[in-house]
Amino acid sequence: RVVNYKFAQGGDGVIIGIFIKSPYDLLVKDTSQFWQMTGINISYGIEGLDVNIQPLATLIAGGISFNTPITAGGSNQPSKQGTIFKLFKNFKSIGESKYVRKVPYLLRFNESLRGLSEGAPVEFRGIKVGQVTDIAIAFDPKTMSIRTPVVVELEPDRLIASGFLKTHTPNELAALMVQDGMRAQLKTGSLLTGQLYIELDVHPNLPKKKLLLTGKYPEIPTIPSTMDTLRRNTADVLAEIHKIPFNKIGRGLLKTIQGANRLTNSPDLSKAVHTLNTTLDEIHELARADGPLSKSFGNLNTLSKHLNTKVIKLDESIEKTLSAVRSAMKIARPDSPAAVNLVTALNELSAAARSVRNLADYLERHPEALLHGKGREKTK
Repeated sequence: RVVNYKFAQGGDGVIIGIFIKSPYDLLVKDTSQFWQMTGINISYGIEGLDVNIQPLATLIAGGISFNTPITAGGSNQPSKQGTIFKLFKNFKSIGESKYVRKVPYLLRFNESLRGLSEGAPVEFRGIKVGQVTDIAIAFDPKTMSIRTPVVVELEPDRLIASGFLKTHTPNELAALMVQDGMRAQLKTGSLLTGQLYIELDVHPNLPKKKLLLTGKYPEIPTIPSTMDTLRRNTADVLAEIHKIPFNKIGRGLLKTIQGANRLTNSPDLSKAVHTLNTTLDEIHELARADGPLSKSFGNLNTLSKHLNTKVIKLDESIEKTLSAVRSAMKIARPDSPAAVNLVTALNELSAAARSVRNLADYLERHPEALLHGKGREKTK
């Protein structure tokens, strides 16, 4: 129980004297941790709603609770009478007490901070490295813009830097990480509650920037949140869609459909289809095996064979005549008029014989010449 309390020397705190009954006093050791019990403790954050209810007596008068964690190097001996312990606000603050050094930094966002509150965590790849301590609205007269600066406290001792922080300041470490691409970004911690937190991560593909040291606090560069980027991209897409002349396209499409409808229902199209069907029927009739076209080709072949026979007989007659002329020339004198006339007749008969042979050969290869005459042969 609490037996007394007084101001600490210098007035910067309060010393509370407590008495712990036996045998519970044996549980108090140098590693013990004490915290206040306020009866009901309700907290609300990105993790959700946290409700801690103490016993009924504590609800009325309050109280103090303690815990002795088991450590590898700690003493198992009870603490001596008069030992001073730090009294924490609540049990949750005990885990944060070992990170005593806190370094403030400034973040500037160009988007809505709805859902971000003081005390919201600052995480680096999912591990808490600090918290938000202040949120404000600032007007910049140089750029005529309004920005929302956020002050955060980072705990560099949470980062295992292999002795780097023993020889360098936290700002030097932050400057190196910013140069390598570390940026701050708003993230949604809970879709149900809409609570936001700040995520620190390294983006090596972004343009190089430096840690700004010109203001009251060092400033870490920021990048738009995923939702803000999606919202901007969506707005750009909608703007491009708005530029499409849907009315003009619709009118052109309507004219095309109307023209196709008129063509489909046109009586001229029906007449053309009917004429085409009639023509195809006539071609089919001509192409039949027993049709007039086949008969014409049959008659043409018969005529060609008949002419070929006649031409052969004519050629034989010419040959007989030539033989008779040759016999007559043997009897007649070479310089007589009869011999001259016989030579002339012989040449003419020879030319006639060649013409007959050429005609017979051509008709054998092109019997269709009997129908439309002799045309020019196509060259390949």
